[in-house]
Amino acid sequence: MLNASSNNQELEKLLGYDYEVFLSFRGPDTCNDITDYLHTSMIDAGIRAYIDDEELRIGEEISGQLLQAIEQSKISIPIFSKGYADSTWCLRELVKMVESKNTRRHKIMPIFYNVAPSEVKYQTDHYGNAIVSHANKKRFDDETIDNWKAALNEVGALQGWDFQSMPNRGKGEFVKEVVDNVLIELKIAYLEVSDCLVEVNNHVDEIMRMICTHNHETKIVGIHGIGGMGKTTLAQIVYNQLSDDFSNCCFLSNIRETEITRLQNQLISNILKKRWPDINNIMEGKKVIKERLCSKIVLLLLDDVDEASQLDALVQKREWFGKGSKIIITTRDRGILNVPTLVDWTYELTSMDFDHSLQLFSKHAFRRDYPIEQYIFHSKRAVNICSGLPLALEVIGSLLSGKSIEDWDATLKELEEFPHHNVQKKLMISIKALNEDQRKTFFDVACFFIGIDKRIVIYMWENCKFLPQQSLNTLQQRSLIKIREDNRLWMHDWLRDIGRNLIQQGSGWQPEKQRWVWTHAQALEILEKMQLAKNLKVLNLTGCMKLRKTPNLSFHVNLEPLILESCENLVQIHTSISQLKKLVFLNLKDCNNLRELPNEMRALESLRELLLDSTAIEEIPEWRRMKRLEILSLDKCTLLNKFSFVGCVAAATTLSLVDSHLTQLPKSIENFNSLIHLNLSKLEAWGTFKEIPDNIGDLRLLKNLILGSPRISMVPRLPESLVNLCCKTTSMETLPNFSNLINLRNLRLTLLLNHKGPSKLEATPSAWWIGTLQMLEFLKLSSPYIATLSSDLVLLSQLKKLKLQCCHLQCLPRLPTNLSYLSIKSCRRMKTANDLSNLKALSDLVINGCDELTEIRGLEGLENLRTLELVALPSLVKLPDLTNLKKLKKILLNDCPKLFEILGGPESLEILHIVNCSNLQKFPDPSSLKNLEVWNPETKESTSVLVFQEFVNVNT
Repeated sequence: MLNASSNNQELEKLLGYDYEVFLSFRGPDTCNDITDYLHTSMIDAGIRAYIDDEELRIGEEISGQLLQAIEQSKISIPIFSKGYADSTWCLRELVKMVESKNTRRHKIMPIFYNVAPSEVKYQTDHYGNAIVSHANKKRFDDETIDNWKAALNEVGALQGWDFQSMPNRGKGEFVKEVVDNVLIELKIAYLEVSDCLVEVNNHVDEIMRMICTHNHETKIVGIHGIGGMGKTTLAQIVYNQLSDDFSNCCFLSNIRETEITRLQNQLISNILKKRWPDINNIMEGKKVIKERLCSKIVLLLLDDVDEASQLDALVQKREWFGKGSKIIITTRDRGILNVPTLVDWTYELTSMDFDHSLQLFSKHAFRRDYPIEQYIFHSKRAVNICSGLPLALEVIGSLLSGKSIEDWDATLKELEEFPHHNVQKKLMISIKALNEDQRKTFFDVACFFIGIDKRIVIYMWENCKFLPQQSLNTLQQRSLIKIREDNRLWMHDWLRDIGRNLIQQGSGWQPEKQRWVWTHAQALEILEKMQLAKNLKVLNLTGCMKLRKTPNLSFHVNLEPLILESCENLVQIHTSISQLKKLVFLNLKDCNNLRELPNEMRALESLRELLLDSTAIEEIPEWRRMKRLEILSLDKCTLLNKFSFVGCVAAATTLSLVDSHLTQLPKSIENFNSLIHLNLSKLEAWGTFKEIPDNIGDLRLLKNLILGSPRISMVPRLPESLVNLCCKTTSMETLPNFSNLINLRNLRLTLLLNHKGPSKLEATPSAWWIGTLQMLEFLKLSSPYIATLSSDLVLLSQLKKLKLQCCHLQCLPRLPTNLSYLSIKSCRRMKTANDLSNLKALSDLVINGCDELTEIRGLEGLENLRTLELVALPSLVKLPDLTNLKKLKKILLNDCPKLFEILGGPESLEILHIVNCSNLQKFPDPSSLKNLEVWNPETKESTSVLVFQEFVNVNT
């Protein structure tokens, strides 16, 4: 592998990413100020940053070198200063950044330096004057000016750093935060481009081969290996690849740490898609699974099984699930999988060979696939120390990233002192390298916060005078934690166990010394010795069935998060909760028998987040002293019918009432002037919520609004601040007009038929206003009433994803060229569509249930198409030649009875599934395929193979 490093470097330059960060700035404003400081700090941190020398600029056009630097970079950072828009060079750079963002994995992270983001976005003040000045000079055509304005508008709306809004931070602290975040983004970007688990494709292919053979039979595969080998990562990749083909999916994570009845309840609830009553005992759970799920074809992932009893309680027999189900099990214990009548195949994940180990280590140490030349010897030493264990390669590589040769040598010498097999001792080196605040943060996550939203724990850390974001950044950079897409914290179970062991060694389990308590037994012991536990800051009793009433909490005044989630027998909160003056987070979710809250809770003046989901409360007391409450969640509070508590939510940013029994919002909604997120979804079950107050338009900060009730007949004028809007109803009297929502990026509009009576929306209206939503990136329209779409749809230059489900839509208008995903479903009257060949960025095309569609024009011109899914197209006769679709990897054909042949077939094609296409005579040479399946439901005959070497005729 090392012999190929020079070739790899050349390849990397050809493919891009020679530079990691491109800095765009106007020299006179910031060159000797923030830009120079930032560039130097990035170089010191090992970031390959490109900085342009303004003195070498000649003429009006951007040089090829500059364009290449932007294209090669993973991240661009425009530093918006007062005079940025005065420079046509800067504006051209910005347009190129936006192009790269929209066509490649390129991220823009803007800095607003002594200008407001709104000034950039809306081109006011200096920026407006600069654009007018450029236009008046007549040196640039209208298209160029429009491109500059569009780029400023788009980047001005992105999340970045506003220097003016951080008055208490000096430039040093500001720059450090930027550099820390860039390091994290670079790590994420690199691991997205090249899989975080080296040689993962080989493992995935082998498991897919096992589990997809005879696709219409139930298959169970077990993955086993020692901890830290990457079993969960591998299983998740397989699960994600299969999930599109299953409507019933369930991922049961961390089984080793979770009570079996809770796992059974989660499995049943996920598959049946509704909350199932609590399971009282394991035998009851087994009976429900067997009886209720036996007809459901499921995709199930059981992660980290460590006892045979867990498997027995969840998947005792394959007949518990519908035929065709796929079940994946991960475990450290091979013996658990020795059930011949249950597990079809086992797959051992072994240690990595040296070359792949070096590649994975380099990804984390250098953010590339090979070591820097002067570090080759030390990298080999590090790889030998890690013994082929992916977790160790990742953690130790991250620890050494950006360090000097001297630091490497000292760390490696310390690691080499430990026995070859003692991986945990080696991982402890990375924990010892943390400072005190970072180590406390690590222990907090290890003990309580795995799977908890990052936002929640930041409340506590800020109260403790930590610098939470800096600590989290360091832990992420060193691969000690990860922050998942849903913003929840994750830590590998080996690292978790190391942290907990260190705590127990330090305190010798003396209750009076405990800061961290993570088991029910320990917590209850401490509560019984309450006078000894004054240091207790976090109490997590999730799922504690013994708790019926909270004890006297007066002695635990330092508590900050109190987590009582799923304490299903809890019926009373002790009034002493009022003594918890530092409490910032209270979680009472799924305490199904809790019917009332004590008035004393009004004294919780520090409380920021209150979760009451799925409780039996009927009303919220007047809590006017809760001035800091930011998040209030009342999802599935089906007995709640009174909502008048303005006092405690006037400062709230998030209010969630999903699946509640409310009949209306209070007229005082306008007083919720800090509200950013309002969720009123899934009110269908009750059908009583029918009116949205007219003054909802006064919520000037509202960005995210979800409405879902069958009784909503009219949507009033909504605030222009909205960025995301989802609306679903069956009683709309007129098609809503959202033309004022100029900041809207995501719109989901679902107007369903009312089967209980006639609708006033009988005329087939046109959603004419859609063309005015210039910032729109995602659009989903689902309505039987919409017959035409505005031709202005093509003007939505930011639109990336479009989903249409309009049964009366007769023709598809011309679409914007930047679309990357297009789904057309149940458009039963659509006979034709505009030529699609202009959609050069389209990667996924789904057409389903279009009864009268006979052809797909322009399909052969979709040069970036990767997935083609054609389902239930009874009139489709032919497809154009697909030979030129060089990136096409997956074709799914289902219920296309008149389709005769598929012409051409790119070498890139990997997956071809054909189901119920009875007239299909030919399809492409499948020699490059990894998976080919032909299925005829009438004869119940299936051909499922992995590789063919010759042209296939279906009827031979």
